[in-house]
Amino acid sequence: MFELFADDTPNARKISIMLEEIQADYKVTLIDIGKGDQFKDDFKKISPFNKIPVLRDSQTGQSYFESMANGSNGIYWSHDRTTSSISSLSSRKKQIW
Repeated sequence: MFELFADDTPNARKISIMLEEIQADYKVTLIDIGKGDQFKDDFKKISPFNKIPVLRDSQTGQSYFESMANGSNGIYWSHDRTTSSISSLSSRKKQIW
């Protein structure tokens, strides 16, 4: 299962669309950037640069933020549905490129 930490932004929508397309189990946790939620200590543990969106893989415990969350890692993961971990694709991505 994935957890998407996001506000209502275009980049967050990209990730939620990807998760819906691949029919992944996920939940959304609202990070209200208007109220400064991205600067709270609990969120800084997940996203050290206070950036959203963040996609956390509950299977591995890893968090992907900013372009790593909505970039090629997510696209490769959605392409290869046989694995349930984005992190395993990072090494394969290096081999491809």
